[in-house]
Amino acid sequence: MGGFEGGKIILTPFKEAYICPAFNPATSHCRIYDIRPLDCIIYPFAIMWSAEGKEIVLGVDMKCPYIVEFINAGSLKESAIEMGKIIDSSPVRDIISENSALIGPYQDDVTRAVVLTNLTQAFARC
Repeated sequence: MGGFEGGKIILTPFKEAYICPAFNPATSHCRIYDIRPLDCIIYPFAIMWSAEGKEIVLGVDMKCPYIVEFINAGSLKESAIEMGKIIDSSPVRDIISENSALIGPYQDDVTRAVVLTNLTQAFARC
């Protein structure tokens, strides 16, 4: 059962996938939009470990219909690079460095877009 546990959102099964319990698919409305977590703010991007577990990367969730439609558009690549720069710089990098739960596990349906070099180095020092 989905819900909220210690500030972490537990997804709820919905059709063939999972959704946030704060999201109403009938209205496309999020009841916590103004205070939504980082994962929601940056979606369809995701911060995760690489398949090898050696790098932290910014990926693109291929389950997002918008991404599938525009995967080859130059603007998507530019957006990924820009988002990567923001995440890999202070203060966002510092917040993530102090909250390792914000980095998800590797997901094979999330395509690697940008290596977050500074964030990876911050975790190597820990």
